[in-house]
Amino acid sequence: MLRTKKNRLVIENDEFSIPVADDAITELILNGGGKRRKNIPASVALAKVDSQINSIMELIDKGNMRRVELYLRDLVRFNLETGNKSYLGMTICQLIKRVLERDAFLFAARLLEYSLLLNLDDPVIFTAKAEVLKARGKLPEALTAYEEAIERYCDDVIPRNGRADVMNRMGRHAEALAAYEDTVAQFPGNLFARNGRAGVLKKMGRFVAALAAYNETITWFPDDAVARTGRAGVLKEMGRLAEALAAYNETITCFPDDLVARNGRAEVLKEMGRLAESLAAYEETIKRFGENVVVRTGRAEVLKKMGMLPEALAAYEETIKRFGESVFVRTGRAEVMKEMGMLHEALAAYDETVALFPDDQVARTGRAILLRELGLLSESPLACNGMITLFSDDVTARDDSAGQREEMGAGVEPFRNAFVPLILMIPNYSNTTVIGGFP
Repeated sequence: MLRTKKNRLVIENDEFSIPVADDAITELILNGGGKRRKNIPASVALAKVDSQINSIMELIDKGNMRRVELYLRDLVRFNLETGNKSYLGMTICQLIKRVLERDAFLFAARLLEYSLLLNLDDPVIFTAKAEVLKARGKLPEALTAYEEAIERYCDDVIPRNGRADVMNRMGRHAEALAAYEDTVAQFPGNLFARNGRAGVLKKMGRFVAALAAYNETITWFPDDAVARTGRAGVLKEMGRLAEALAAYNETITCFPDDLVARNGRAEVLKEMGRLAESLAAYEETIKRFGENVVVRTGRAEVLKKMGMLPEALAAYEETIKRFGESVFVRTGRAEVMKEMGMLHEALAAYDETVALFPDDQVARTGRAILLRELGLLSESPLACNGMITLFSDDVTARDDSAGQREEMGAGVEPFRNAFVPLILMIPNYSNTTVIGGFP
């Protein structure tokens, strides 16, 4: 009978107690697999590994962790019997990436420990810790881990791209751009660095430069879907909707299963006022990607714009059943309730959303405005003042707070004190909130 000891894996001050010391998989890694399998073509071995990883992911989706253990053990044994520890390390890192897409952080941490047991001097394995931290939203800790990897593997591009991506996510766009520029200069043929640079330029609002960067990337990599959808997204942001639509259509022709391109096409059709076509595009995409929250939210938004409010509310309700943690879906539902005149139901929906997402600007602003419309003026100024404290650049909150003070007879000076900062902020203000869209 196997003994199971508890080894402590420490990641960014969180400790996970996980069985790694003497479990069957650890013994395989430390002692090797069974008899070596000979004469297995590399392509056959790779196909078997990919198939096993897919089976593990299906079992994780079903919650069958008992069988996951068996399949994982077989996967490790097969790698050791057909390849070497380096081969196994790459397989485990591939599985970590897939697991992180399911937000299964504890399981990913356990896989990370297995990869470290291999004791390989490999940048992919060394940066796996940073990837786990980044996926968990532990960005400062992830940045430190990437910087450690860069110091250890100064000539490797993987941690450099990871570091730049974390800076971008932290809102340090200028530093992220500089990091990507440096990486492109050192590794001009690296696709991820080029797409990352273009993406940061887009996020910074430098659309002309972003478009040029995506065009340059497409010249290097004409078959890359990310660069093509990125270029189409920039054209959309520039208001060149016909060109954006053509770019998305071209991308879908080349990559019919590309979700980003299909969602982008539906978004552009919506902005062009071609709502029936947009709805059809969303519904076609849902048939292919039924479990995607962005597509379902986009469809609900189109129904709302078409004035089909009961259908929109039903769409939001159905999406909440599937994706209860999405703030965009919950605020969308509250907005539809408000348009339908269901004001008290909308307020309850906003209250619920703010309780779940206390830092969300859209939910707090919507709730404050609704309180005003309901005549609950004694509560609404407090809500808006809280918004101004949390989100100092929120024009809507400042404007609404000023209007409420005037309605309540607070006098000219309080009104002026609330309104003047709004006027001063307008030239620098840009609304970047997109309900149901990709960033």
